[in-house]
Amino acid sequence: MVTSLRRRLENDRLELRVFNPYDEAMEETLTFGRRFESATLVDLEGQEQEPLSMTADGKVKLHVPAKRIATVAVRFKGTERGR
Repeated sequence: MVTSLRRRLENDRLELRVFNPYDEAMEETLTFGRRFESATLVDLEGQEQEPLSMTADGKVKLHVPAKRIATVAVRFKGTERGR
């Protein structure tokens, strides 16, 4: 379940926050309408935790533990820092 989507101007990225309300972990695939440079798992304050890998077709696989929140920061190609 997507709970938040915001653009972070200070570091030129988009943050997508999801919540898993279930008692079991979930595997999600994130797809964006354009190619991106990088995807990173971040904490609730936006501090980078670990890079996420992309599939060949530009999707991101995300593991969300049971009853947890996960936040992904995406930097798109063609943005000032994602060139």
